[in-house]
Amino acid sequence: MPGVALSGPQATGAWMKEFAWYYDLARRWDGTFHHQGAPEPQPDSYEGWDATGAYLLAYAQPLRKIHLAGKESSIAGVLDAATAESLIEDGRGWSQRTHRTVYAGRPVEQLLRSLGSWSPIVRGRAALEIPNRKDDFVPDLIALLESHELNARIGAGQALGELAKRAAPAVPALRKTLQADDLWLRIVAADALGKVGDDAKSAAPDLLMMLAKGPDAADPRGMLQRYLSFALFDRREGLLRKSLDGVDREALAGAVRAGLHNQDGHARSQIGSVYSRLSPEEIEPLLPAIHEAILQPAPSNQMFADGVRLAGLEVFAKHRIREGMALCLDLVELERWGEGDRLPKCLQTLQTYGGAAKPMLPRLKELEAAVVAKFKGQSRDDKVVIVHKAFAAIESATDAPELRSLTPTP
Repeated sequence: MPGVALSGPQATGAWMKEFAWYYDLARRWDGTFHHQGAPEPQPDSYEGWDATGAYLLAYAQPLRKIHLAGKESSIAGVLDAATAESLIEDGRGWSQRTHRTVYAGRPVEQLLRSLGSWSPIVRGRAALEIPNRKDDFVPDLIALLESHELNARIGAGQALGELAKRAAPAVPALRKTLQADDLWLRIVAADALGKVGDDAKSAAPDLLMMLAKGPDAADPRGMLQRYLSFALFDRREGLLRKSLDGVDREALAGAVRAGLHNQDGHARSQIGSVYSRLSPEEIEPLLPAIHEAILQPAPSNQMFADGVRLAGLEVFAKHRIREGMALCLDLVELERWGEGDRLPKCLQTLQTYGGAAKPMLPRLKELEAAVVAKFKGQSRDDKVVIVHKAFAAIESATDAPELRSLTPTP
């Protein structure tokens, strides 16, 4: 409610009209309020939390005694009654279970109008409903995409993306939209082209060029670059997910180098999916950039940041790069989240060096001791076994492939 209050008394009134019953039912016999959770058989992790303060802030709002309850006016615009009611209507009926069909009862004309809404939520829900209909929306969506109304153009792009292959006739219009002035509109167009799939592969050169160009002052964190990475290289929907045949290798290399500097770990990991499909000659000039991407993790979306780093280790092992051995152990990083996934993958990659990895045996012993210490009293046998097996495999290896360095000595 304190958030709703930013839009003024008409907004809070409309909201409370919808949810007053919930407040009444949530009140306990002693006047307190507990967290209710979702209406499901199993309680969520916040079961039993005392939520009285949050409820009382809402009830105290008409008193206007404290800042959180409306003592001073918000800098946000105050809604009138009609607008507040329309917002409630726009959101009515939504749930996690029905989020893809919440607009199922709306006529086509209303869906097309909703694509031009100021609200990204309304545009998104209308776009989700479009592919559920048998109507051929593509001509209408192309017309919206080429209109002068920004919100309508964004909504049309989203809807074309949801139509996927059915939006193939819109590929020329989407490619043209890649040059739009608005950043988010360019992102929506790129995302839609990726979802169209093979019929949009003609746009791949455009997307590669844009990716290689990198972020500009209006997009310092590279959000466009992020979506371009997915549109091109996503393993399920990327335009280049199946084949690199016919792709200009110089343009591809420029896009890979630039993409590996993106601040988003998930985007970088999409780039890493290309490594295994490049020949030794094609991967060679990219090794310095791959090395840097291993050493310097992405600062954002770190849950996915290890993907490209682990892929880089595999490249180094495949091409017998000496520095990769130490990096396999450096990247385990027991003190960082996700070590249970990194440990086996790093050591598996290290083992592919065979006997050449024997100089790493002392560090493996140190790693074993660190694993025992970190997981003392916990179920750690599996992790210790992983280290033991790696140690034994390398110690008994008889092959010692010739290695080379990223920076060969003169």
